[in-house]
Parts: sequence; C-alpha cells; structure tokens
Amino acid sequence: MSFDLNKANLGNMFDAGSDCIFILDKEWKIVAMNNTAVTISGWHKSDVVSMRLCTELFICYDKDGNQLCEAGCPKLNVIKSHKHSEALDVKITTKSGQPYILPGQAVPVDCEGDSYVAILIKNEIEKQLLEEKLLSFERLDPLTQLYHRQYFEDLYNIESKRLQRHGGTVALLMLDVEGLREFNSSYGHRAGDDVLRGVGKIIKKTIREVDIASRYGEDEYIILLYGVDEIKAQSFVLRLRENMVKWHHSDKIAAPVKLNMCIMVADRDFESLLGKIKNIIDEHKGVPL
Repeated sequence: MSFDLNKANLGNMFDAGSDCIFILDKEWKIVAMNNTAVTISGWHKSDVVSMRLCTELFICYDKDGNQLCEAGCPKLNVIKSHKHSEALDVKITTKSGQPYILPGQAVPVDCEGDSYVAILIKNEIEKQLLEEKLLSFERLDPLTQLYHRQYFEDLYNIESKRLQRHGGTVALLMLDVEGLREFNSSYGHRAGDDVLRGVGKIIKKTIREVDIASRYGEDEYIILLYGVDEIKAQSFVLRLRENMVKWHHSDKIAAPVKLNMCIMVADRDFESLLGKIKNIIDEHKGVPL
C-alpha cells in the first residue's frame, strides 16, 4: 500500500481515519498528523509539524522486540525501497509521558515528486485500557483497592528469591484494625467497610510507587518496603501514624479506630519474615503492640 497525494491535502487526507497517522519527510520531521494522532498523543499539530520529534513521540520495534533505530529505522528503509515495512510494534508516548505499545506499520507516501513516510499506528488504546482494568480486578481487593493476599504472596516469593541471590534489605509492616467485629456490631458493616476503605486509602497515600501493599485478611494489611533499614522503617511508621491521625480528624468516622502495627527488617532471611510477623500480630489480637 502507498499513497500519492498533493501538498494541499497532505495534512487533512486522513482526518476521518480511526487510526493514528504521522507523516514524516526524509529528515524525520513531522509534516502532518491526523486528528486521531492528536487525540492519542496529546500533541497539537502546531506543536510538532516541521519539528524532529520522532523519537519523543514513537519508537519502532520489530516483532522480536528489537528497537529499530539508526540504520534499521523503518522510515529510512521505506523511503529507500519504496515498499511498506513489516508489521511493527510502536511505543507511542503521549505529551504527558504515558507510553502505549500499539501495532503499526511504515508506509511510503508520494507527494508531488517528494517521498514521505506515513507511520500508521492502530488505535487499540481502549482495548489496552480494558485489558488493564480486567487485570486489576484479578489483582486488587475491590474494597480497599490494594492488592489481594494471593497476588501479594506471589510478589513476596519473587522478592524473596531475588534477595537471596543479590542481597539488599526490605521491611515488612503488618497492621490490623482493633475490634473490627465489635465496631461492625455497634455501627453496621457499612461503617466498618468505610473504616477498611479509609485505612487502605491512607496506606496508598503513604507508600512509595516501588512499595507493595495488600489487604491480607478481613482486618489486616501488609506492606513491603524496598531498600529500607531500621531507621527508614520507623520513619515510615511515623508518617503512616500521622496520616492516620489526619484522616481521623478529616473524615466522619463513627468511633475512634485503633491499629496494631508490627514492622520487621530483613535481608537474605526474608523468606521466613512473613510467618514471623503474622504470628506476632495474631498473638496481639485485641492487645495493643
């Protein structure tokens, strides 16, 4: 497939298309883009036209995952051979920095004697977002939006093997809500759910992106903190308690909520840490630590 256009309609020929299209000249400058490309990328035509933003917007890969740049650039090969490329995977990065990997192809374009390349990128972002949403349902506890126990334990086992091979430190923090059953009896399960949801929200607010948090039982949570020593672990506990206090003061909670917390730090002996900390929490049910 190739296109033979004139310069008057080069910029708007593909505006009705549902796929994302960028047209580049021999110097890899973007000379046109369609409305779908604007919508997906977040870049306006005035931002990119005549600018060499190719690698900021998209990077092409072959089906084996090898990056196609420099001499292997599909745009260069298409202009030289005047034949469309093989199917590509294209990582397109939006103006906000969000990356998507989508199927695409490089196609030759003739325009009044000049050679151009059209990068056609399939608009499958909605499909990707749906798949990510379905995957999150499999991983997340629906009430707290933290990972559920099984997925946390899978990640925990992977991290345990990594530490045994490469070393390093992690901290494991477990906490439970004191007297949740009595709270539910006095104020109702909906109020109890609000408490569990609120604690989960504060945990998500306090942890870093690299940390892993899970609802581990009916009234239990567990947090895995990467690269944390004893001092940093205690600092995290302090921030978590401060955020819990702020939550108490800002949200309407039927009664004060008390939490038991236990934190332990380990390196290569990480594998046995989960059982140890779980036993400590279980032994202190109803008795503040």
